[in-house]
Amino acid sequence: MKNIFEKFADELLKLPEEDVIFTTFPDGNAFGFRYRNNYSGLMASRPHWKRPKQGLFDVLVLTGNRYPLNGEVGVTHYLAFNDLLAHSNLPNCEKIWEGQDPLIVGQNNDERQALLALALLMFEQELNWGDQNYQKFTAFPPSKGSRPRDMIMGFLHIIFTQNNVDAIQSWKPSIYNKKTPDFGGKYADFPVELKKAHFNQYAENRTVRPLMQGDYLTRFMLVADRFDNNSN
Repeated sequence: MKNIFEKFADELLKLPEEDVIFTTFPDGNAFGFRYRNNYSGLMASRPHWKRPKQGLFDVLVLTGNRYPLNGEVGVTHYLAFNDLLAHSNLPNCEKIWEGQDPLIVGQNNDERQALLALALLMFEQELNWGDQNYQKFTAFPPSKGSRPRDMIMGFLHIIFTQNNVDAIQSWKPSIYNKKTPDFGGKYADFPVELKKAHFNQYAENRTVRPLMQGDYLTRFMLVADRFDNNSN
């Protein structure tokens, strides 16, 4: 059975020109993604010389009006994490990390929306970080048995065990507020006790599938072969 990330991937591999909407909730919020074609996404900027097609499959996560930002709309990890802390729990986030369907896992529409935003952010992580020439380097590569989305899950473990999103010490800034959590440098230099407490249980799991393996990896590689390198 396909997991949620593979279902998202089936749509992205069509290289859609229109927004891909998976669900529209009763409040009108439409959740899905927009393919950032022609290396037009943020992940395509300044590609590493060893990753000549970096950003090829970047997407913009769409969440309707769930996360208003100064008159605009858009989701950041900081907003999504606050939403999850308010409306969900760690076990249900782990179910999404495993690839379960947020619409089934969630117990009400607030939780379903928060979990679907999480699934889309994890999908974005699986697309943009990894071992392939269209991805950035990650501390959680499939080649070592991990999944790029393990990073998100480890940070979620911090916020749920501390009951505070700001328990994460380092964030990339945005013009609105905090944006994306990071390790304040290289993951190799991140405190060992924090790795053991929050990240290792996910990174060392060998049963949950990464997106970029087997048939899906082959399909993405075949599509990538059709494109020129990123000239940004």
